[in-house]
Amino acid sequence: MIFTEIVNCGPVGRIMLESFHKYHDEGMTIFCGENDYNQLKEFHHLDTFIELKDIEAFKRGHAGTAQVFAHMFSPNLPHDECIVHLDSDLVFKKESISLIENAFDEGYDIVGSRRCYKNNPGKVPIPDGIPDAISTYFFGMKTNVLPKCSFEDMCKMWQGHPIGIDHMILDFADPIYFHCLKNGAKTKFLDSDLVGGQNEQGSKVNK
Repeated sequence: MIFTEIVNCGPVGRIMLESFHKYHDEGMTIFCGENDYNQLKEFHHLDTFIELKDIEAFKRGHAGTAQVFAHMFSPNLPHDECIVHLDSDLVFKKESISLIENAFDEGYDIVGSRRCYKNNPGKVPIPDGIPDAISTYFFGMKTNVLPKCSFEDMCKMWQGHPIGIDHMILDFADPIYFHCLKNGAKTKFLDSDLVGGQNEQGSKVNK
């Protein structure tokens, strides 16, 4: 399953959808506000829209996005369900979903772009031993590696609260990722020359 959230950014989301459907024959689930829905509802017949009645949480940092993630990446979904997330401001230049699907077939549990910890671009001092995390703008995860916890705690961890994590956190979703590693998750970092983002040195210069 593929999903995105398009809230208060219908024109930007439309660019992403146009580029996605140019190269992909599958639809996605789109969480959106009322105005976004009215702008996008007739865009593509394969897409499924979920109109969010209350978008106030999206005005509080990542709170709204974290709620959507906690709903979609649920440990209560069928075992080994594979979920893919796309940010609403991506632009696709070719077919790309197979990069994630093929990695799932190879036995990886989490697939996407790298978020450097030791070599983070912000030069935040990081203690030794903390592995790089995954960025969420274009990534996939199997639900069987997710931590078992309440929906409320899932929301907090997706938002970046380090519940059950004994080291610092740099960004959105990292606590969930580190819990997945504790559960034995195998990660594949996609080449930044293919999907953008950071390389191992933390550079965002790519092809």
